[in-house]
Amino acid sequence: MKNARQILFRCDGGQTVGLGHLSRCISLARSLSIEAPGAQVTFWGRYDTLATQLLTQYGIPTLSLPVPPMDTSGIARTREVCRNFDVLVLDSYDTQQSYIDGLKHLACRLALIDDDQRHDLRGADMVICFRAGSEKLDYGARHQLLGPSYLPVKPELYALRNHNLTLDESRPIERVLVFLSGSSIGTKHLQSVLQAVDLTGIQVSYLAPRELPFMASNRAKYIPFTPAIESVYAQSDFVISGGGLTKYECAYAGITNACLSLTDLQDQDTREMAAQGLTLDLGPAETSEIARVRGRIHEFISDPEALSAQRRAFASKLDTEGPRRVAQALSAL
Repeated sequence: MKNARQILFRCDGGQTVGLGHLSRCISLARSLSIEAPGAQVTFWGRYDTLATQLLTQYGIPTLSLPVPPMDTSGIARTREVCRNFDVLVLDSYDTQQSYIDGLKHLACRLALIDDDQRHDLRGADMVICFRAGSEKLDYGARHQLLGPSYLPVKPELYALRNHNLTLDESRPIERVLVFLSGSSIGTKHLQSVLQAVDLTGIQVSYLAPRELPFMASNRAKYIPFTPAIESVYAQSDFVISGGGLTKYECAYAGITNACLSLTDLQDQDTREMAAQGLTLDLGPAETSEIARVRGRIHEFISDPEALSAQRRAFASKLDTEGPRRVAQALSAL
């Protein structure tokens, strides 16, 4: 392995597309800095103010060059930029098959973080898919890191996981966090979810792009977005997410959680994850009724055995060292 590997991450982040892709790429980049200190990472994408703050927070440099579309018209420009890098990591729902095909024979290695199995990724040097159930797939790539054990998470969650897994499995739920999405897609469902968790004896907080009016948020406490999401997780016993990256981070960190999926893809993923006991499936947000969601949440958090079962699944089905192994494999491409 060369000491000064140059690794380019191509991903976007902001309220329009959300922060999930960017967050997991940042997590992987930070793990690389630990596992392969000689590696140099650079990000290239479209970032709003919050996304830029996240990158700045961790001292991650970005390319100031214009970002081409991820279709046929963007191939030549991307190939030109990649001449200065050893590895290109792609992570975006906007990637088209023609773009991937045009990059498969780059001078640098091509790695993709994939969620939805829409594309033919044969010929890629590496595919990372941490979705539950993906361990049964075969992309035909040279290296395949498949399943929840390969989830890229923040290094800080490693310590939180080790702490939480030592606690009593049937401990009660006292603090609930609602974090539906880093984009505006979750805002229209946020008030309903807060009403559903307005339960006696439960402290509720919510993370969102903006604070809701007082009457809409009931007694819930607003928490602004922060790069130190681990500090928010550490103060939470139960997290309700919108079905994206958050449910995986919670499972890794040993935090009981439930999902109200915001998209069809998230709904499919959540059902698979729930089948493995790693989350509670509340169904699609568009078709869920407050009373039903409230009932399911109350039943779950009031059942010590249900809480214990989910916490046991976190310990048995996720690999504590998985994020480090992803970084090691990527740095060795």
